[in-house]
Amino acid sequence: MLKLLENFTVEQTIFFLIVLALAIKGILDFYDWLRKKNKEKFDADYEKIKDHDAIIAKQEDLEQHYQELNNSYSELSGEFLGFSSAVNEDLQVIKKSMMHDIKQWIIQQHKKHMDKGWVAIEDLNMLEYRFADYQALGGNSTIPALMDELRALPKYPKDILE
Repeated sequence: MLKLLENFTVEQTIFFLIVLALAIKGILDFYDWLRKKNKEKFDADYEKIKDHDAIIAKQEDLEQHYQELNNSYSELSGEFLGFSSAVNEDLQVIKKSMMHDIKQWIIQQHKKHMDKGWVAIEDLNMLEYRFADYQALGGNSTIPALMDELRALPKYPKDILE
């Protein structure tokens, strides 16, 4: 499953899920249409025949069709839930990976700016955006303390301030 997801982008995976959901909806609509058509035919036959045995046979046929459609729906639902679960697990892995990438980037930026002794406002703004993403992904390690240190740095080099 991982190799399959590596071959497709998140957008392609989401598109596939949407198409799958539409296909399931189409099957359900077809099922309702088929039931309606069978009912109409059943009613017409009942009016023509008024034969108890024929009515019972039609009812059994409809029940068989209903059972077949219900089985198909159950199979599709199970496959969809399995696929959805696998995609969910993969998205959690991607989320953790993104969180670790952001953490590493902030650590590198912290070292760079601490060595320089100052941080440009534009750089600090970008760090704040990435830090917000990091927190939204669930990150809560030493990064808040590093961000506090970066916020405390001057916004211009010392030679410009003097």
